[in-house]
Amino acid sequence: MGRTMLLLAATAMLAGCYPYRWSTALEPTGPGTYKFNAGASTIDHPADDPSAEAERLALLKDAMNTNGFCPSGYAITDRQAVLGGRGLIADAWRVNYFIRCNA
Repeated sequence: MGRTMLLLAATAMLAGCYPYRWSTALEPTGPGTYKFNAGASTIDHPADDPSAEAERLALLKDAMNTNGFCPSGYAITDRQAVLGGRGLIADAWRVNYFIRCNA
């Protein structure tokens, strides 16, 4: 029993050290328009944190370039932080960006 508890505790500690991976999605919403969403939480990459916002915008730029969308650039027309669920330690959010390609 003691070894089992020790193993469980060690596994939990290691899981807490695992690097955070962004959850993102980019989807077309119409001609020349897209929706990009990225995960956020009250602990990792909060929706209202400037450095986390810069990381999300870098991910958006990379996704747009990788997919060859909006070669003349784009504008973010709206941004919405949507609560996805409440947790014991942190709340989960989705930050949605609505994008329009420049002409």
